[in-house]
Amino acid sequence: MDYMKVKSVAKTVVLPGPKLNRIILETMKTVSDAVGATLGPGGRPVLIERQEFGAPGIITKDGVTVARSLGFSNPIAHEIMLSARDAAIRTVSEAGDGTSSSTILAYSLVKYAQEYLDSHPHMSPQRLVQDIRDAFDNVVEPLIKKLAIKIRFDSNKGQRMLHSVAKVSTNGDEKLADAIMESFGLVGDNGTVTIVESSGPTSYKVERIHGFPIPMGYEESCGKFFSSFINDGASNRVYLKDPQFVLYNGTCSDVQSMVGLLEKLQFCWLNRPGQPKHDPIRPFITSPNIVIIANGFSESVLGTLALNMPEAGTVNVVPLMVPRSAVMNGEVHFLNDCAAITGATILNQLSRPLDSFELQDLGKVEVMDIDGNASSGEFEAFRFRSTIIGRRDEDEIAERAEEVEAMIQSAPSEYDARLMKERLACLTGGIAKLTILGGSAGEMRERKDRAEDGIMSVKGAIKFGALPAGGWTLMRLAKELDESEQTKDTVRKVLVPALKEPVRKLLENTGANEEEISSKLKGYEGGMEVSNTSKTAKVLSLPDYTWVNAVKAGLLDSVPAVLEAIRNSVSIAALLGTLGGIVVYERDIEHERSEASANEDFVRNANFNPANERP
Repeated sequence: MDYMKVKSVAKTVVLPGPKLNRIILETMKTVSDAVGATLGPGGRPVLIERQEFGAPGIITKDGVTVARSLGFSNPIAHEIMLSARDAAIRTVSEAGDGTSSSTILAYSLVKYAQEYLDSHPHMSPQRLVQDIRDAFDNVVEPLIKKLAIKIRFDSNKGQRMLHSVAKVSTNGDEKLADAIMESFGLVGDNGTVTIVESSGPTSYKVERIHGFPIPMGYEESCGKFFSSFINDGASNRVYLKDPQFVLYNGTCSDVQSMVGLLEKLQFCWLNRPGQPKHDPIRPFITSPNIVIIANGFSESVLGTLALNMPEAGTVNVVPLMVPRSAVMNGEVHFLNDCAAITGATILNQLSRPLDSFELQDLGKVEVMDIDGNASSGEFEAFRFRSTIIGRRDEDEIAERAEEVEAMIQSAPSEYDARLMKERLACLTGGIAKLTILGGSAGEMRERKDRAEDGIMSVKGAIKFGALPAGGWTLMRLAKELDESEQTKDTVRKVLVPALKEPVRKLLENTGANEEEISSKLKGYEGGMEVSNTSKTAKVLSLPDYTWVNAVKAGLLDSVPAVLEAIRNSVSIAALLGTLGGIVVYERDIEHERSEASANEDFVRNANFNPANERP
């Protein structure tokens, strides 16, 4: 369980010096070893205890799941761990894979940076960090983009390459990779794939449903209050069943107007058609789920909604910002798309303010199955993306699609036309639902994590291309930096050896001894198995240690998985490598346990509903 911090007691202060460096390095090594154990085909699963009493542990080979589960009783180590694991979490959020590599890279960068600074006491840590960032901007990122293999989604070769990316990202699960590619086959390269879990014989089921993907998540929409809206901790998402929608072309900045809207929403809910008159003595069975989509929200409004969200018997309101658009009036166009999907009326500051809201202004979506039967729609929001699962009226959507097509024809530039085509794909492409069937919650959770990695990796490969897997790209980057005359000594002594560490861990996980690891690394470094072009690159096929063509053997990573892993690890290493001190609260474990237990009792009592109990 998550214990509350006791802020009334003294703080522990650690100033820069050998003690701080040792704590940082030891903590990051622990994080790197735990997450790195899952790396590659030789990676081992990790058993994670669940917080629910009596629930079986989760056995997973997904690096970010391991990273999210970590914690330290020492508050100093725990704060360092939270910063260190952010490299893995950011990488999986942005690329879907590369979590283990980014964690190992972050630790290696800090380790080699500390060694360099110890041997060069007059060297400024800030200068060292800047040298590494310059090398990333001027060499690493351009070379990765140059080496990227472009993929055509509509070609057989492209489909095979994408299948290879999915298979590598899902830790070699052939059936899961098949299901992911089947999902993309239903909705196309601009479609959206959503994942659900269901009990049953271990298998995967794919079907196409109507829905609307939104490139905006809870982190930017909810600001610092985003954790208060997450109601599905296992998937780290906001999930609403049978949601209704309020669309507002403006910024929600007035708390009084928002409170008035909440009261009106609750009144409409309690007095909705077909329902008996509300009896204030008996609590109602379920709370209405509302999504407010607006151009922005003030901090005071977000705080009001965050306080209201977990209260039983109140309206659950999730704020969602309109995605920023480079197209003129793009925000208005997006709201019109949402109106076609949900059937909601767009409110605005002038003619239809929030105070004038009526019940008929609400939007709602439904999901139709193959037989034409309707079921309740859904809404889910992740860190950087959201999805409306279901739609209201196909005729309205078709009419809106025609309007967007007309806009494309009259677009002032190719860039605007491309952005409008993406909007059209969201309107008409639909959503593929990938159902993961399993016999236990732990099994389903583990495969769901890998499925999410595979989907994000395929989307990244479609957009940016693929790279040879097996550590080839990292070794190629290290070779380029090491042989360049422009490479600074700081980069050659810190970044170059750090880039080789994930490859070393990859080989170590397959059972290779130090002599074998050194031999294989020399094979890469010597240029015998390293080609200057990605399409002819030869990589190590593990665990049999044979050199194979990466494209023909199907050993491919998506470009974002490699690029974001390096970018995020450099960012985290720069932060932890230049710390001027740490200040943390001391912990009273007994007090924290009692506070956590009292909080659980409160939540349990708040969620208890006598209306659901039999008389």
